[in-house]
Amino acid sequence: MRRSSSHPTNTRRIPAPPPHHNRPLIYYHRSSSSNNNNNFPATRNAHRLSPNFIIDLHLDPTIAPSNKRPDPNIVNSVISQCKPTPPPDRTIFPTTTTSRTKLTASLHFQEWSHTLNFMTALWELRLRGAHSFTPKLQSHILVASDTEELKRNLTKKFSDYIEGFIEGVASNVNDDENVVGRWQAKVSEKSDEIAKVTRLLKGRNKPRNFIELNERKKGLMAERDLIVKRLREFRASMNCILKYIEGGREKEGERGLEVFVFDGEIDWERIHRLVLREIRRLVDGLPIYAYRQQILEMIHSKQVMVLIGETGSGKSTQLVQFLTDSGIAVKESIVCTQPRKIAAISLADRVNEECRGCYENSSVMSYPTFSSTQQFGSNVIFMTDHCLLQHYMSDTTLSGISCIIVDEAHERSLNTDLLLALIRGLLCERRDLRLVIMSATADAKQLSDYFYGCEIFHVEGRNFPVEVRYTPSSEGTAFDNVSPYVHDILRTTTEIHKQESEGTILAFLTSQMEVEWACEKFDAPSAVALALHGKLPFEEQSRVFQDFDGKKKSYICH
Repeated sequence: MRRSSSHPTNTRRIPAPPPHHNRPLIYYHRSSSSNNNNNFPATRNAHRLSPNFIIDLHLDPTIAPSNKRPDPNIVNSVISQCKPTPPPDRTIFPTTTTSRTKLTASLHFQEWSHTLNFMTALWELRLRGAHSFTPKLQSHILVASDTEELKRNLTKKFSDYIEGFIEGVASNVNDDENVVGRWQAKVSEKSDEIAKVTRLLKGRNKPRNFIELNERKKGLMAERDLIVKRLREFRASMNCILKYIEGGREKEGERGLEVFVFDGEIDWERIHRLVLREIRRLVDGLPIYAYRQQILEMIHSKQVMVLIGETGSGKSTQLVQFLTDSGIAVKESIVCTQPRKIAAISLADRVNEECRGCYENSSVMSYPTFSSTQQFGSNVIFMTDHCLLQHYMSDTTLSGISCIIVDEAHERSLNTDLLLALIRGLLCERRDLRLVIMSATADAKQLSDYFYGCEIFHVEGRNFPVEVRYTPSSEGTAFDNVSPYVHDILRTTTEIHKQESEGTILAFLTSQMEVEWACEKFDAPSAVALALHGKLPFEEQSRVFQDFDGKKKSYICH
């Protein structure tokens, strides 16, 4: 039965959509002169809704030069890998980049569910090593539950990532190998070798063979124990990070000193950088890494200590990082003195490179020369012992410094000895000041007695194979005002480069003039000659630490 109506039937046709209704989205470049994320012409942007959520993709300027425009193809490739997550509503590529952290692209979303899934997918891809972007979320709709939901998702991804390393089943993002598993396999290899040598020792052996086998067994056991200690330190650091991101609390009876101290909101970028640095430390295998917690406990409980570490142990670059990570003596600056300017500068550069993203900007600096305008505002400062003496003359309490590390104390220069004497008198006045004396070959007992019988800690070194070749003296007349032996050394150096596929050469001459002449005459396509002497300008000194792609290095020294 048809229902009657007193109103006439409306037969008016619904109007057609505007001409631009089905037009595909057009990507416009964000203006670099405005902070507005939607800086588009009004006539074109009037029909578009402002995004509720924006994911900015940042890239470390050290990875890509800041003056180079981002490649959209790289961003689009990353977006395509986030499937089946719906793509962003719009992708905007900036025309210029002016910030320290390079903004590569901005992804616009309307729906929170899409934003959440995409943010999670981006971090998952980064943890797998698929890209180097840092996704940062801008939310124009503040909802506390959204923030907690994102935190739960990322906590789950990072926890799985870190637990994989702890259990030895994860893959190293750099070499696609199981980094912990490889070291565990080395422990098994060393144990098998020890068992083999032990069986040989039980048999009949000549006295000389018995001594050699016994020494070999001791060496293998030391290597195995060092690997075990490094694995223990690595797992301790991973557990410390895991406890922080999962909101764990210190249990009663647990040891209070942690290798990392965190505060504030979780910075996922920093967490990932810390994990990557720990992986690098485990792979590099510096001996001091195996003793990190023991050293920190001693510094935490003692005002002064002597650290004896052989060359190659990693003490000059790693100790300042250990102190900063653990929060010991970070209320003020940690100062590490060096006897030479080039050492202060190169060590600061090395620590900065290793710690990129782990600390705030300008947290590691170098003061090779004294200036009255210098401030102790950075976490770590490398400077010459002469520079610190100048600061002492301006401020006898050395305010702004919480820990002083005197490196290369075995050189016993006038500046180093004077500095140690002044600090010794200051320690009684400033009970909060800590002192670490580092040396490779110094008389540890003598230093300990001078500083009131302080503790001594020994770190084993790591030796590298060195082959020494002597060039015999040859008779003849000088050529180009250079002694004949210089020609012989130059010829020997060139021959070694042609014969050996890898390695570095150190050639020692008797004068600056001979060094400069040899570098000028050196001719080997696969190698580069670098001068090294006391009067070398700083710019030339810094070249000795540079890498030359595909070329070996030969240092001509005086």
